[in-house]
Amino acid sequence: MSHDAGTTQTKGVLLTGATGFLGKVVLETLLRRRAEFDYDRIFVLVRAADDRAARIRLEREVLGSECFSHLDPAARDAVELLRGDVSQPGCGLEPGDARRVEGSVSRIIHCAASVEFDLPLSAAAQINVQGALEVIDLAQRCPGLEALVQVSTAYVTPAEEGVRVVEESLAPLPRPAASIYGEIQSGRAERDALLRETGHPNTYTLTKSLAEHLAFERGADLPLTILRPSIISASRHHPFPGWIDSSAAFASVVTGIGVGQLRTIAAAPSALIDIVPCDDVARCAVDAAFDRLAPRGAPVIRHATVGLGHCATTQMCRDGIEEFFGLHRVGLGPQLGYMGPDGWRFRFEEWRRHKVPMALRGARHRLLRQSAKAGSLRRLRERVLELNRVFPYFTTNSFDFRTAEPVVDPDFDPRSYIQTVCAGVHRHLLRQDPTELTFAGREHPVPRPDWREVMRPRGVNSARRLAGWILAKLLRSCTGRVTFDLQSLETARASAAEDDREWLIVPTHRSYFDFLVLPYLFFSRPELGVATPEIAADQQFARIPVLSPLARRCGAFFLRRGLGAEDKELTRQVHEITEQGQPILFFIEGGRSRSRECLPPKRGLLRCLQGTGKRFNVLPVTVNYDRVPEEATFDLELQGKRPERIRLRSLLGWLGRVRRGEVDLGRIHVSFGHPLQLDLSSDVRDLAGQVVDELERGLVATTHHLRCFLEHHRIEAVDLAWLTDAIRARGGRVLRSRLRRTGTTATIEATLQRQWKHLFAEDRRALARGEVDDPRLMALLAVLFPS
Repeated sequence: MSHDAGTTQTKGVLLTGATGFLGKVVLETLLRRRAEFDYDRIFVLVRAADDRAARIRLEREVLGSECFSHLDPAARDAVELLRGDVSQPGCGLEPGDARRVEGSVSRIIHCAASVEFDLPLSAAAQINVQGALEVIDLAQRCPGLEALVQVSTAYVTPAEEGVRVVEESLAPLPRPAASIYGEIQSGRAERDALLRETGHPNTYTLTKSLAEHLAFERGADLPLTILRPSIISASRHHPFPGWIDSSAAFASVVTGIGVGQLRTIAAAPSALIDIVPCDDVARCAVDAAFDRLAPRGAPVIRHATVGLGHCATTQMCRDGIEEFFGLHRVGLGPQLGYMGPDGWRFRFEEWRRHKVPMALRGARHRLLRQSAKAGSLRRLRERVLELNRVFPYFTTNSFDFRTAEPVVDPDFDPRSYIQTVCAGVHRHLLRQDPTELTFAGREHPVPRPDWREVMRPRGVNSARRLAGWILAKLLRSCTGRVTFDLQSLETARASAAEDDREWLIVPTHRSYFDFLVLPYLFFSRPELGVATPEIAADQQFARIPVLSPLARRCGAFFLRRGLGAEDKELTRQVHEITEQGQPILFFIEGGRSRSRECLPPKRGLLRCLQGTGKRFNVLPVTVNYDRVPEEATFDLELQGKRPERIRLRSLLGWLGRVRRGEVDLGRIHVSFGHPLQLDLSSDVRDLAGQVVDELERGLVATTHHLRCFLEHHRIEAVDLAWLTDAIRARGGRVLRSRLRRTGTTATIEATLQRQWKHLFAEDRRALARGEVDDPRLMALLAVLFPS
C-alpha cells in the first residue's frame, strides 16, 4: 500500500505503553513540545477490562503521575483514551475506535512491551512479538501514516568474548524468524534449548529480536523506525533530573546495593554497561516519529545508547552507588561484600551472605509464628537470587553499540549520571526526602543493634560511644522522629570557603536537648564528613555530679558568663581545640529562648575564636521542636516564675518519666543555613547579626504547631489544610507530625506561633494598606497581630 504524507490531513498520534516508564516520558515529551510538532491529539492505548477501568488507569497511573506535574493542566486536553490490548487481534480496539484511529492517526509510537527477562516463552512472545505485529497490521490500515516507531532493545545481538560490536542492522538468527515464532506459537519450542540455539540470555531479548525480523518482513512498505535503547534508567533533564518510576533493570541493582539487600554480585569490574537516560530515549522516539532524523527510505534501525565512550564500568557503578547511599542511608546502607566472577568464590559468598542469614531469619520467624515477616523474607530472598541469575549477563559482557546519531552530548559524564540515578531511586522508588532524613526516634528504622551502630564511627573514645548508645535509646523513647535536612547541609558545604578553615557550628538554643541532638547527628552519621564537635556549655553543667565528667569526656568545655573580662582559661581551651582542628559547637544566644524567638547574640566566644588568628566557616543550624522537654517549666517562667538551675535530681526524675512512657516530644527537625566566614578581618557584631538572620530563616512549622493554634483560635473556614497551604504559599515549610496530643497552654501556644507567624508579616502590611480582601486571611491576621 502507499503512504504518501502529502495526501493526508490526519494529525493524530497513537501511543502504546503509556502506563510504562518510557511511555510516560514519551507522552510528557509530546505534550511539553507540542508547539514544535504538527498534531492535534494523542490517542493513548490502555489495557483494561472495561472503559471505566481504562479511564481510572489513565488518570491514576499516567496523567496522575509526578511525571506530568510541571505541565499546564490544559496540555492534557490533547490526550484521548483508547481501551485496547496490543497482543490481541486489531490491538483489541472496539470497531468504532479502530475506525477513528485508521482515519485520524499519522504517527504511531509503539512502546508497549514486557521487560521481564524470564517470562515463559509463550507469554513473552505474545506481548513482544504478537504485539508488534498487531501494531504493524493496524499501521497498514492507516492511509495517512507518516511514521511508525517501534521500541526494541539494543541487546537483541547476543554477547561474545571481548567487546561485542553491534551495528544498526538486524541481529543474525540461526534460522528464519517466522519458523522460530511458529514453533513458539504451536508450543513445540523448548525455552532453554531455543536460547542455547540463538545465543540469547533470556526470553526478553530473544522475542525482541524475533519482533524486529518479522517487523522488517511485514512492514517493509511502512515508514518504520526500530529504536533500540540500551539499559534505560532515570531521566537526565525531563520531566526533571532523576525521575524514575520503574524498579526494573539497573534500578533494581541500585536499590539492592543501596539498602544493603544485595551483598554479592557476579560481575566483571571492568565490564562496560551502557545505561541511557529515559528522556534521551523518549526524545529519540519522538524525533523519529516527526522526521527529525536523517532521511530514510526502507525501514531503519537506530540505536538509542550512550555509546562505548560514555559507558560506565561495573566498578564505577558500585563506587557511585556506595558513595551515594553511604551518605543517603536507607536501611543498612551498602553491604556489598563481593563483586567478581561467577565461580566457586561467588557461590560461596552468596551462600554465606545471602542464603544462610536469610535461612536463619526465616527459621526464627517461623518459630515465633511471624508468618507475615516470613513471607516478606521469602520474597526478598527470591528477588535477590533472581537478580544474580539474570543481571550478570549485563555486568560481565561489554557491547559497543555503533550509531551515526549519538544520543547524548559529548560532555555526558557517566559518574555524574550514576549519582542522578541514585538520587532518583532514593526519591521516587524508596520514597526518601533528602530534606527530611531520619536519624533517630521511634520511626527511625533500626538496621542493627544499637551497640553495633555506635561502633561505626572511627577515632572516637569509649565515652562518646557510651553516650551515643544512651542517646539512641533515649531519643527512641521520647521522640517520634528526629530528622535532618541533608540537602541544606550539602548546599552549605558546597558554598563554604574552600580553604583550611575550621567549622564553627552555631545552633539555635531552645532546649537542653540541643546539646544532645546535634552531636548525636554527627556521631551517628560519620559519612556526613563532620566530626563530632567540641561543645561549649554553661558552667552550671560542670557542677552536676556524674554528668560533668561524662560531658568532659565527650568533648564539652565550660563557659563562665558575666565576668566582664577575658576568661584566660577559656582562651587556653579554645586555642587547644582549634589547634587540633576539631569543630566547635556553641550557642550564640547564650541561654535557652523560652519564647522560641531568637535572643540577642552573645559575641564573646566569637571574639575569642577570632583572637586565635585562625579562619572559620560558621555554620548556622536551626533545631525545630514539636515540644521541648522544658515546656512545663517554660510555661511558668514566661508567667514570671524565677528560672531554676538544672539539678541531677530533676534530670533523673525526667528520665524516670521517659522510661515510664510519659514523655512524647514528637518531631525534631534540624536544618542548616548558609555558611559565613570568621577571620581577623571580620566585623564580629555584623557577623553575629547575620548568624541570627540565618537561624530565623531555618524555622519550620509542624502540623502539631498548627493544630495547637487551631485548638486555641477558632477561625471560620480556616482549618489545618488551609493554614498549611497558606504557609507554603509564602515560602514556609510545614512538616508532618504524628504527635496528636496537644493540650498546650495559651502561653506555650503563643510561643509555637514564632515558628511561622513571621511569614505573614507582608500580609499584615498589605492589610494596613487595605489590599487584603480574603476574609479568612483577615481573620487570621487579626489573631496573629492583635495590635
